[in-house]
Amino acid sequence: MNFPVRVTHQDIASKFGCDKSTVSLALRDNPRIPLQTRIQIQELAEKMGYRPDPALAMLARQRWAKHDPEVGSTLAFIVNRKRPFYSVQAPYVRGAMERALERGYQLIEFDLDEYPSGHAASKVLYSRGIRGLILACIPPDELAPIVALDWDKFTVVSLSHGWGHVPVHAVGVNYFESTRMVWREVVARGYQRIGTALFQESPTSIVDAERMGACYIAQRDLIPPELRIPVLLCDFQNKGAFFHWLEQHRPEAIISRWAGVYDWLVEEGYKIPRDIAFASFRIEEGRPIAGASIMVDHIGRAAVDTVIAQMHENRWGIPAIRQTLQLEPVWVDGTTLPHRKAAVAK
Repeated sequence: MNFPVRVTHQDIASKFGCDKSTVSLALRDNPRIPLQTRIQIQELAEKMGYRPDPALAMLARQRWAKHDPEVGSTLAFIVNRKRPFYSVQAPYVRGAMERALERGYQLIEFDLDEYPSGHAASKVLYSRGIRGLILACIPPDELAPIVALDWDKFTVVSLSHGWGHVPVHAVGVNYFESTRMVWREVVARGYQRIGTALFQESPTSIVDAERMGACYIAQRDLIPPELRIPVLLCDFQNKGAFFHWLEQHRPEAIISRWAGVYDWLVEEGYKIPRDIAFASFRIEEGRPIAGASIMVDHIGRAAVDTVIAQMHENRWGIPAIRQTLQLEPVWVDGTTLPHRKAAVAK
């Protein structure tokens, strides 16, 4: 039996007229090789029928790690410490740091606000040997320095597909399924006049659109037409609009993406769940609210695994096909949503 002869890096180097190390780096899409040269070598390798050997690739990674142990051993979690949105970004770091240590990496918080531009931040990151980046959830007015990063130098994973389109792989919760899960749980506990205080951000994020679509589908599938309550889509700060909607429709239970609604109700003297039940699409630790967990630890851990996997495959820069890893939601019980008969009895 005649087996095909394996094409080697040396074969490609001889054909192209360069060193074997140049071929190795180009096939790993390493930014140290000019983009046009990488493309030419990769096209030649495909034409010659080159196929990587997984065992040899693993040995090569280990050999390079011994030569340059600092490069790639640290990951950076990109945040904006001086901005109000940092309070949303910070909780994801804990799980990410734990997972990085388990995988043999160090993870640092890297404050983008300390640098005049994304290009300047890229130079610092690269000079420190940091090749793997995790982007925290980013509001639309803070996207500019992120867009200006030198993408080709890094493997980048985002924690959310959020407001703006960041053209890298993303990790997050399946918000569509999370919304449907909360709706099903509220209905299963005997509530039918259900009001959804979804609110609306400006500009509307992709997550908002997913939740809105899931709400309308759940309402259509689970609630008779005569009992359906219009979804509230006012601004987050419009407390007056919320209570006007509440008085007009008198729901038995409220579902909201924002736990602050619970505080509004308590401040106005409502007894929860006796007067009205409550569930949230986004519960927070240490509160009695029932609803869907945002799973910050798990998202941070999954982001670390994703960026390491991409680094091992030598995937740098903007991917040709963007992938989104969505974690399935988890229900967390609380005191705010008892079964309706129990709530009435109280």
